Amino acid sequence: MLRISFASHALAVAALVAGIAVAYNALAHHPGSHAARISPAQARLDLLILAPAPCAAIASVRPGTPDGLTAPPRSVPVTVRTSNAAGECAGMPNILREAIVLDAPERAGHVHIYVTLADGTVALTQRVRIE
Repeated sequence: MLRISFASHALAVAALVAGIAVAYNALAHHPGSHAARISPAQARLDLLILAPAPCAAIASVRPGTPDGLTAPPRSVPVTVRTSNAAGECAGMPNILREAIVLDAPERAGHVHIYVTLADGTVALTQRVRIE
């Protein structure tokens, strides 16, 4: 019969509690874009987007929707236009990062991000809650 000392048992419980705390913290800071209110009328958007094409780069970030689209109610629309990166490309997926301060009325609950290819085609969208 295996006997476990009190110290070993306490150490195992402490490790379990620490693991749960780390996992909870990781959930609170999930990967992806984040939006945080910096004033009653503005929010900072930190974009973190998996590139829609292996050699893509951010060409521009602007408030508003792509032509012909309407944003969902209570959202702040943002369009991220991508282009092919200049120079050598490894051909592997990459992460695109950018930060922007947006006008965000208090009634706006989220940012709706449209990521477009160079030709204007919407490649993906994200909905990010304004914290």
